[in-house]
Amino acid sequence: MLLDLLPTESTQHLKERKQGGSIRWLCKDCHTPIADHRHLISVDGASPYRVFQNPVGILFTILTLTQCQSVSDCSPEIWENTWFPGYPWVILNCSVCNTHLGWRYPNPEKTPSEFFGLVRDHLMEAKG
Repeated sequence: MLLDLLPTESTQHLKERKQGGSIRWLCKDCHTPIADHRHLISVDGASPYRVFQNPVGILFTILTLTQCQSVSDCSPEIWENTWFPGYPWVILNCSVCNTHLGWRYPNPEKTPSEFFGLVRDHLMEAKG
Protein backbone atom coordinates (compact mmCIF):
# COMPACT_ATOMS: atom_id res chain seq x y z
CA MET A 1 0.00 0.00 0.00
CA LEU A 2 1.40 3.41 -1.01
CA LEU A 3 1.23 5.82 1.91
CA ASP A 4 3.11 8.97 1.00
CA LEU A 5 5.55 10.66 -1.32
CA LEU A 6 8.72 12.39 -0.21
CA PRO A 7 8.97 15.57 -2.31
CA THR A 8 11.62 17.27 -0.14
CA GLU A 9 14.26 14.58 -0.60
CA SER A 10 13.33 14.16 -4.25
CA THR A 11 13.67 17.90 -4.90
CA GLN A 12 17.05 18.00 -3.16
CA HIS A 13 18.45 15.27 -5.40
CA LEU A 14 17.04 16.89 -8.55
CA LYS A 15 18.85 20.12 -7.59
CA GLU A 16 22.08 18.16 -7.04
CA ARG A 17 21.71 16.58 -10.48
CA LYS A 18 21.22 19.99 -12.16
CA GLN A 19 24.27 21.38 -10.38
CA GLY A 20 26.40 18.49 -11.57
CA GLY A 21 26.69 16.96 -8.11
CA SER A 22 26.57 13.26 -7.52
CA ILE A 23 24.88 11.33 -4.76
CA ARG A 24 25.65 7.66 -4.30
CA TRP A 25 24.06 5.19 -1.96
CA LEU A 26 26.13 2.56 -0.15
CA CYS A 27 25.09 -0.47 1.85
CA LYS A 28 24.69 0.86 5.39
CA ASP A 29 26.30 -2.24 6.91
CA CYS A 30 29.41 -2.77 4.75
CA HIS A 31 29.67 0.50 2.73
CA THR A 32 29.65 -1.29 -0.63
CA PRO A 33 28.52 1.07 -3.45
CA ILE A 34 24.97 0.13 -4.50
CA ALA A 35 23.38 2.92 -6.55
CA ASP A 36 23.75 6.42 -7.98
CA HIS A 37 21.12 9.19 -8.06
CA ARG A 38 21.51 9.41 -11.86
CA HIS A 39 19.55 6.13 -12.04
CA LEU A 40 16.47 7.30 -10.13
CA ILE A 41 13.29 6.57 -12.06
CA SER A 42 9.68 7.61 -11.76
CA VAL A 43 7.51 4.50 -12.00
CA ASP A 44 3.92 5.08 -13.13
CA GLY A 45 4.51 8.85 -13.05
CA ALA A 46 5.09 8.90 -9.29
CA SER A 47 8.03 10.22 -7.29
CA PRO A 48 11.10 7.95 -7.10
CA TYR A 49 10.91 8.45 -3.29
CA ARG A 50 7.90 6.65 -1.85
CA VAL A 51 6.62 5.13 1.39
CA PHE A 52 4.89 1.76 1.30
CA GLN A 53 3.42 -0.51 3.96
CA ASN A 54 3.67 -4.28 3.71
CA PRO A 55 0.80 -6.61 4.75
CA VAL A 56 2.11 -6.93 8.33
CA GLY A 57 2.29 -3.16 8.81
CA ILE A 58 6.01 -2.48 8.34
CA LEU A 59 6.71 0.83 6.59
CA PHE A 60 9.41 1.12 3.94
CA THR A 61 10.70 4.32 2.37
CA ILE A 62 12.03 3.23 -0.99
CA LEU A 63 13.94 4.74 -3.89
CA THR A 64 13.11 3.46 -7.38
CA LEU A 65 16.08 3.11 -9.72
CA THR A 66 16.87 1.70 -13.16
CA GLN A 67 20.22 0.25 -12.07
CA CYS A 68 22.07 -0.89 -9.01
CA GLN A 69 25.16 -2.96 -8.36
CA SER A 70 26.51 -5.45 -5.84
CA VAL A 71 23.07 -6.94 -5.17
CA SER A 72 21.88 -10.54 -5.35
CA ASP A 73 18.42 -12.01 -5.92
CA CYS A 74 17.35 -13.92 -2.79
CA SER A 75 13.88 -15.17 -3.70
CA PRO A 76 11.82 -16.30 -6.66
CA GLU A 77 9.48 -13.82 -8.36
CA ILE A 78 6.47 -13.19 -6.10
CA TRP A 79 3.24 -11.68 -7.42
CA GLU A 80 1.31 -11.43 -4.13
CA ASN A 81 1.11 -8.02 -2.44
CA THR A 82 3.17 -6.22 -5.07
CA TRP A 83 3.37 -2.44 -4.69
CA PHE A 84 3.68 -2.04 -8.45
CA PRO A 85 0.79 -3.59 -10.43
CA GLY A 86 2.03 -5.80 -13.24
CA TYR A 87 5.42 -6.39 -11.60
CA PRO A 88 6.39 -9.30 -9.36
CA TRP A 89 8.99 -8.64 -6.69
CA VAL A 90 12.27 -10.41 -5.95
CA ILE A 91 14.08 -9.88 -2.63
CA LEU A 92 17.51 -8.21 -3.05
CA ASN A 93 20.39 -8.48 -0.62
CA CYS A 94 23.82 -6.89 -0.63
CA SER A 95 26.10 -9.34 -2.43
CA VAL A 96 28.94 -8.56 0.01
CA CYS A 97 27.33 -8.71 3.48
CA ASN A 98 23.89 -10.22 2.66
CA THR A 99 21.92 -7.32 4.21
CA HIS A 100 18.40 -6.93 2.81
CA LEU A 101 18.47 -3.85 0.55
CA GLY A 102 15.13 -3.99 -1.24
CA TRP A 103 13.50 -5.61 -4.25
CA ARG A 104 13.89 -6.05 -7.98
CA TYR A 105 10.73 -5.65 -10.09
CA PRO A 106 11.06 -7.51 -13.42
CA ASN A 107 8.53 -7.71 -16.24
CA PRO A 108 9.89 -7.87 -19.81
CA GLU A 109 6.40 -7.13 -21.14
CA LYS A 110 6.21 -3.71 -19.44
CA THR A 111 8.11 -0.43 -19.60
CA PRO A 112 10.39 -0.28 -17.78
CA SER A 113 11.16 -3.98 -18.15
CA GLU A 114 12.92 -3.95 -14.77
CA PHE A 115 13.57 -1.54 -11.92
CA PHE A 116 14.77 -1.67 -8.33
CA GLY A 117 13.14 -0.50 -5.12
CA LEU A 118 15.80 0.08 -2.47
CA VAL A 119 15.01 0.64 1.21
CA ARG A 120 16.29 4.10 2.12
CA ASP A 121 17.01 3.15 5.76
CA HIS A 122 19.29 0.30 4.62
CA LEU A 123 21.51 2.68 2.66
CA MET A 124 23.91 5.46 3.53
CA GLU A 125 24.39 8.49 1.32
CA ALA A 126 27.77 9.57 -0.03
CA LYS A 127 28.37 12.71 -2.06
CA GLY A 128 31.06 12.99 -4.65
